[in-house]
Amino acid sequence: MKALFVHGMGRTPLSGWPMLARLRAGGMATETFGYSAALESFDAIAARLQVRLRELARSGEHC
Repeated sequence: MKALFVHGMGRTPLSGWPMLARLRAGGMATETFGYSAALESFDAIAARLQVRLRELARSGEHC
């Protein structure tokens, strides 16, 4: 099983490190999606996330 971690506003993908480490130790594959609400519009972030999810779906992995 694979999980995609999307951090909250004002955070970074590193903010999920403790949780992601525990998930990996439990056998789950993890990916992260980073964005900057200060540098990108909501629409741009959403479009990049959609592309990322499509790529993961095409690879046959489930998130």
